[in-house]
Amino acid sequence: MRITEKVFRDISPSFFLLLILLVFIVGCNPSGNNKKELPREPIRTVFPKKMIKVKIQESDSSFTFELKSLIEKAYSIEIYYTKGPDHGNWGIYIRDKKYGEINGYAAIASPGEKVVLHDIPNPDWRLKIRFVREGKDENSKGFYTGLEGIDLIPRRNYINEWYIIGPFANIRDSHHYLTGIDSVYPPEEAVDLKGKYWGASGKLLSWKYVKTPLNGYFSLRNILKSNELNIGYAVTYIFSMGNTNSVLFAGSDGGMKIIFNNRVVYQYAGIRQAEPDQVMIILPIKRGWNKLLLKVEANYKECGFYARVLDPDDMIFINADQKIPLRTKK
Repeated sequence: MRITEKVFRDISPSFFLLLILLVFIVGCNPSGNNKKELPREPIRTVFPKKMIKVKIQESDSSFTFELKSLIEKAYSIEIYYTKGPDHGNWGIYIRDKKYGEINGYAAIASPGEKVVLHDIPNPDWRLKIRFVREGKDENSKGFYTGLEGIDLIPRRNYINEWYIIGPFANIRDSHHYLTGIDSVYPPEEAVDLKGKYWGASGKLLSWKYVKTPLNGYFSLRNILKSNELNIGYAVTYIFSMGNTNSVLFAGSDGGMKIIFNNRVVYQYAGIRQAEPDQVMIILPIKRGWNKLLLKVEANYKECGFYARVLDPDDMIFINADQKIPLRTKK
């Protein structure tokens, strides 16, 4: 029972970009014809009940995982593994470059170890991770490696500038349900960045230019006074050099409505904690300027949002003032 240059194919992570491998491998035919596919369904844990355990003989040197259908430009890759008394040392290579290593020996089985490969480019929309045997500890009894799971973390480039306005009152109906997400306030009818609107408590509101923090989360707590259950808006503009479809990833604390080019493309009226990439929406981007308007509902505690747009072909840029960079001017 041994494994040669073994390639596992067709591993497709979900749009949440979590991949967990749940197969127990006892060995493979040395010809490489006995191929086993790993399951496609992801789970949200890095400690599955089973792991991949590959038995390596002295004459064998490497095995490879190929991760397909990857939509991001770059990832950090977290590889979880188990140490043990019969585990060896393995180098981790991508495109013939060594990015990390597994030192597998431990006197007793030790799950939950992790090695991180930082900011790996993904030019071909797939990654081949090659594990190469590089010896073992003198006390180890073999060359096993126990792989528990792989977590793909995309390099997230968040939308970095917005105009925001709020708070608007989140009115309760006769049944005490909040109606703000369903109600239409002036910014949904027309965005005038120089205009003023009457908001909650009779205050006159105007748009304010803001920059997104580096972590991608823009908090509206101070603006909306979240203990008062209000509504706020954020708007920016996407310029494209041609018609294209792209993907918007977003997340929010509480209710959210996303309006793209005056059409509602997403609406959520529940309560949740904001996380990156909670929702994925296909945006039909037209040539020229496109308006992206977010409507966010404040809860009793924190309120804010994440938002980013994929641009695999470098066709778009985002500017809240609709200013075209010099490089695209004709």
